[in-house]
Parts: sequence; C-alpha cells; structure tokens
Amino acid sequence: MMVLEGLRWPMILVPLLAGLWLLYTELPPIWEGWKSGTWPSVEGRVVDTSVRPVRRPKTRYDVYVLTPRYSYEVNGKREGSRIRMFDPWFSTREEAENAAKELRARRPLRVFYNAGNPDRSLLEPGIPYGSVLFAVVGVALCGVGIWAKFWVDGRLNPAP
Repeated sequence: MMVLEGLRWPMILVPLLAGLWLLYTELPPIWEGWKSGTWPSVEGRVVDTSVRPVRRPKTRYDVYVLTPRYSYEVNGKREGSRIRMFDPWFSTREEAENAAKELRARRPLRVFYNAGNPDRSLLEPGIPYGSVLFAVVGVALCGVGIWAKFWVDGRLNPAP
C-alpha cells in the first residue's frame, strides 16, 4: 500500500490535467465551428492560392497545405485565407493543386464571416471533427482521473 500512497496524486492529476488541457485547447474551435454555421455569407472571389509542403511531426514525409487568399466586401474590402477552421492537408502535391483549381473555379464563391468580427471568415463553415475527437479524449481522461481518485481512496481506506 505504500507504493499506492506514493502514486496517489500522480494517478489522479496526470489524466485529469491532460484531459482539462485537451478540453481547454479544443472547445474554442468547436464553439466557433458551431457558431460558423449561422454566420452570414457574401459573394467573394479567389485572389490567389498557394500550396506548401509541411513536414509531418515525427515522420519523414511531407503533407501539402492549400492556403487560399480571397476577397469579400462587408463594410469595406476584406481578405481572408481560411477554407475551414483548420487548413486541409493533402497527401500529394497533385491533390492539393487539384483542390486549388477547384477552388479557383468556384462561381459564386460563398464567404461566411463572423458578423461581430467581419475579418474572421471561412469558405466552409462547420465543426472541426478532429477537435471533437480530442475533446472526447479529454473528457475520457478527466473521467479516468476522477475514477482513479475513488479507486485509490477505496484501496487505501477499505470499507470495514
């Protein structure tokens, strides 16, 4: 039981803090993605597109990120560069270039913007489902931390 006593707080705090950190980082994009479904839209036009390679962490290969520049008008001229809440990744340059061609060919180009902050805009509103996955993992980790607290307390102080 001495070993368990020494591990009590790490067993509780590590999953709990990791879960809270995931929730802290993932809930804002989920919330903004949720709200973006109600954002007004205007017609815009693609000014430029760029495809750049990005080295995937801990791997030896690149993915390709498509970054558009588009203009739209809401109380004066504005520019945006987001397709979704997070930039889409493509496994080959050719896929990214094809997506850029499709984007340039969109007529009309609908630009969704935040009415409270018209500089925040995107082309495809919606919830980033990767963030939802990480938030679910965060809730699960918080649950593990809470469960560990009661499990450790039960082991250290067994019922008579």
